[in-house]
Amino acid sequence: MGKRIKIIVISLIIIFAAILGFFILTEGSSEVIGENELGLVTKVNYPHSDNATVQIAVVSGMHSRENLHKFILPLVCRAFAFTHGDVEIVNYCVKVTDSPEKFEKGRANGESLVHDYVVGDVAKSDPDLVIIGHDHEPGYGEGYYIATPTMDNASVELAEEVTGDIGFNYYKRNK
Repeated sequence: MGKRIKIIVISLIIIFAAILGFFILTEGSSEVIGENELGLVTKVNYPHSDNATVQIAVVSGMHSRENLHKFILPLVCRAFAFTHGDVEIVNYCVKVTDSPEKFEKGRANGESLVHDYVVGDVAKSDPDLVIIGHDHEPGYGEGYYIATPTMDNASVELAEEVTGDIGFNYYKRNK
């Protein structure tokens, strides 16, 4: 085996080990917090430090036809908690099993699961921030955006600050 091939093989092994190590080091603790005929909700905690001063709750998978929750949001939760020792991320992973591919019914089933299992748990844990992850069909909306459906002052102020800092679009509902 030539020197160049050995270097490539060793490099691939190192990359694979680094990726595997990342997934092992960032593994969260999980528990199913609710399950019924519509689907289930799993709560995954990513506290990578005993010194967490901020808790962020992330709801993913509520709308079953959206792809964002399948890989990206859990990975972002892991990575963010791992690189921010003062933050605990709680990811509520919703899995709709009843009619997940039917647009209206799948959405309603996911929203029902969130209502029945996530809302009460979030209220008990009182996180500093709650993020509900969504994605959308091409042609609907413009890229990433923040929405403040209830238009409360704290949410609006935070949305305006974030959009000013990182350039997200802000969908502001009329009161």
